[in-house]
Amino acid sequence: MIDLTINKTGLEHNIQKAKENHIIIPTIAQMQNPDLIPEKIKAKLSHTGLWDVDPVNLFRISWHNEAKEQGGLFQAVPNYVEIPSKLSGVPCRIIAMSGKWFPTGCHKVGASFGCLAPRLVTGQFDATYHHAVWPSTGNYCRGGAFNSKLLACESVAILPQDMSKERFDWLKSIAGQIIATPGCESNVKEIFDKTWELKQDPTMMIFNQFAEMGNPLWHYNVTGYALAELFEAVKKPGQNFAGACFTSGSAGTMSAGDLLKERYPHLKLAVGEALQCPTILDNGFGGHRIEGIGDKRLTDGFATGPAVFEDGFALGIKAVDLLDHGGELLFRGGLADGEAVEFVDDGGPPVAQAVNNRFPGGTPQDVQEDAHVDDTGQ
Repeated sequence: MIDLTINKTGLEHNIQKAKENHIIIPTIAQMQNPDLIPEKIKAKLSHTGLWDVDPVNLFRISWHNEAKEQGGLFQAVPNYVEIPSKLSGVPCRIIAMSGKWFPTGCHKVGASFGCLAPRLVTGQFDATYHHAVWPSTGNYCRGGAFNSKLLACESVAILPQDMSKERFDWLKSIAGQIIATPGCESNVKEIFDKTWELKQDPTMMIFNQFAEMGNPLWHYNVTGYALAELFEAVKKPGQNFAGACFTSGSAGTMSAGDLLKERYPHLKLAVGEALQCPTILDNGFGGHRIEGIGDKRLTDGFATGPAVFEDGFALGIKAVDLLDHGGELLFRGGLADGEAVEFVDDGGPPVAQAVNNRFPGGTPQDVQEDAHVDDTGQ
């Protein structure tokens, strides 16, 4: 699934570069279980800031970080927020696992690590020759540039010019080069037009999250494990893991759903996307303002992680509602039957209204029990 062919020359260069910059690369097992991290690493983390440009922060690519900006270590249960029924309008418990306490404030440092690390440890990426190119609408690009900095690799960040000023300001201190392409969150094609140009230069190695299998594999092995651990930690007697919701993007996080489906075969999976660009819902196009959510394509991650299409749901999220705190939601359940229900918020709890419209006469028991959602923390 990932090419692990060794390039001896590149590997020798990378080992020397790591020695010069005091770099130790964490294992996937350590990301799953921070108890495996050596005490000398934890001692250094105890006086290192969460966003510090220090190679030791590679060990904070974990869902188990303490919620501290400075000197945090690790905790048994991943950070999460529980959404109360008074807000959601449904009786089930809804748990949102938070990515805020990753370096950069987003789990994309994990996805990008999953893409870069295999190339480094095989020598296919030569840190003395190559530039790591990170095309993205923002968070993956930020995570890749941050990891590159920690791993002493040159980086190129490519993102749309209409992304937030804060993203560009932060990248100026991290990325070796920044390229702003025309458009907004929905203008992914323009990013890859520029990527194709750069690809002609042999020193530019493209890390395309839509095609790199390290992305879904990292989420399967790390995010999936964390979600399962979180459920087991918070469940109460008699409660059932009913469902997990992800937003589509590159389908990386959705691979965590495959792990969950293996452990909890009865649960339902849901994939959310911007209603203004309903690719999954209606093979549609358009523009939207939800930073960090993809559109216009079904990626390789969908091909390798199809569990959501077996008996899952597609959710349309209207971008303006997230900004204006109200409005209309399109909810489609059972992809095979093609049924869709659209409704306008009438002042009642919107989630409850959606479920009641989808299941006349009452919500099904498995939806009432328990549901988990994954959050970028932005």
